[in-house]
Formats: sequence, structure tokens, C-alpha cells
Amino acid sequence: MASTRAGRFPSVDRPATRIRPIGDDDRAEVARVLRERWGADIVVAHDRVFEPATLDGYLAEAGPEWLGLLTFDVTGNVLEIVTIDAFAPGGGVGTALLDAAADAARRHGCARVRLTTTNDNLDALRFYQRRGFHLVELRPGAVDRARRTKPQIPELGAYGIPLRDELALERETGWVLADDDQVGRHRRAVLDAGDADLHTGLDRARVGLGLVLEDP
Repeated sequence: MASTRAGRFPSVDRPATRIRPIGDDDRAEVARVLRERWGADIVVAHDRVFEPATLDGYLAEAGPEWLGLLTFDVTGNVLEIVTIDAFAPGGGVGTALLDAAADAARRHGCARVRLTTTNDNLDALRFYQRRGFHLVELRPGAVDRARRTKPQIPELGAYGIPLRDELALERETGWVLADDDQVGRHRRAVLDAGDADLHTGLDRARVGLGLVLEDP
């Protein structure tokens, strides 16, 4: 894999941005980047522990330079975004990665894209709701429980707000399947066919410890 430095600001004359699936050759660098930005090898959300470096996902890149990445998990007919990172402000990275996840959800036969943020992250709530997500669940005390598993999660979050609760947001994909068997058949067909490259624009994002977080 070409040498990559997470968080480096891309030059003005950088090549066109490309969104592509994470490949096997990317895994070591993905693990390093996620560990650096998320403070550990795990992410905890809704009392479940994820190892995001092992999950499917997407990279945003311009030539050899990585601009962002997203990881996701598929359970039933829901695609859950586990992490999302954009390394440079502005330009559409966050939006492009969200759109890639929505496209992946449709290919997997998922009716919804879901993500988790925290009670302090007012900027994330604005960002996601402006991009078609709506609030579906409040989980009081979920971050306090997650901290027992992942002590790197801070006590105070954005704007000095105590970091205690999780909020779940969802966006519908427009895909409706009749039953779990049909979901399974469609997913097997997707895996057999492989995942196509996606080419989109960029947006601004920031991800904090433990849960999906993002600036506008």
C-alpha cells in the first residue's frame, strides 16, 4: 500500500477524490489509524463491543493520500455505521462516506442505515439530521456502561457536557424485503458479485472516542 499519513491536509491540487472499499492490503494501516483516532482497538455502542479494523468499510482517497474512512456492520436488514473519520475539514468527505454506506446497505438488502452518537455531540446531531437521519432511540447511561469496557472514553464531551448517554439515528434506504430468507439470498448474491468502486465528493468530519461523532 502507498504510504499514508492520517490527518494530513490534502493539497489544493490533489487528484480527484475516490471512495472505494477497504481491501485486505489496507487492514494494517486501517487498524493503526483507528487506534490513533479512537484511542483503542475497540468501539463500544449499545452495550456491544466492535473491532472496527476487522469490519467492512470504505476509504476516501486522493491519489495515495487517505482523506477518510468508514466501517460498518450488517445485522439482519440494518447496516450500522460503527466508525466514520474524515481527516481534513471541508470538501464533503463525511457526506460521501455516508452515501457510500447507504449504497452498501441497498446492495446488502438493508432497509435502514443506523449509527450512534452521544448526548454531548450537538454538532453531530445537526450534521446527521441535515443528511436524512432521524432520531430513533435514547439510551440513558449507555456511555457510562461503555466506559467500564473502554476506560479511554472521557467523562466530559463537547462543550463541557458530561458524556453519559447514547442516541441512535437512522436513515431509510428505500429497500423493502419480504423476509429474512430474502435478505440472506440478496446478501449472498452481493458477496458473489463483489463490491463496486464509488466515486463521490467530500465533507467535513471528526470522530471522537468510543462512539460515532462528527462536526458539521
